Amino acid sequence: MSRALYQFTACALCVLLTACGGGGGGSEGSSSGDFVSENDVITPSTSTSATKSRFSLRLTDAPVDDMFAVVIEVTAVALRTKAGTWINYAFPSPKSIDVLQLQGTLTADLLVDVEASLGRYDEIRLLLSDAPMTNYLDLGPGGLVDLKVPGGELKIKGDFT
Repeated sequence: MSRALYQFTACALCVLLTACGGGGGGSEGSSSGDFVSENDVITPSTSTSATKSRFSLRLTDAPVDDMFAVVIEVTAVALRTKAGTWINYAFPSPKSIDVLQLQGTLTADLLVDVEASLGRYDEIRLLLSDAPMTNYLDLGPGGLVDLKVPGGELKIKGDFT
């Protein structure tokens, strides 16, 4: 299992962040460490502002030879501004994604045309379900292995605008 987990960790989960002007859905959180609350669900918004932008977030993966599936169940996405403020997007229901199906030009939409504050961001977190066997590796003849993700979230650090 450690080799399979190492390979999963070594796979570059590439996140594509696309921004353009306008309004959308979403809500802002605080920098308190509580990334998502039940009331913080993605909802459409009719407001537009010069301080807001719309963006989409997609997930893709690099090829892995020794596994048949790498499934993660994403419950929310959190963005951190350079100032340390978190913007949270909780899904009405978790999104189960086999990232091994997302190779080449294939992507999975996590967020589509949602609203966020204009500015620079330095971290994106994918919050994962903590229920048993919702995040797992399919090793084929080796069976299914529960995927343990420290802190229950995948952190993508970078410079996003």
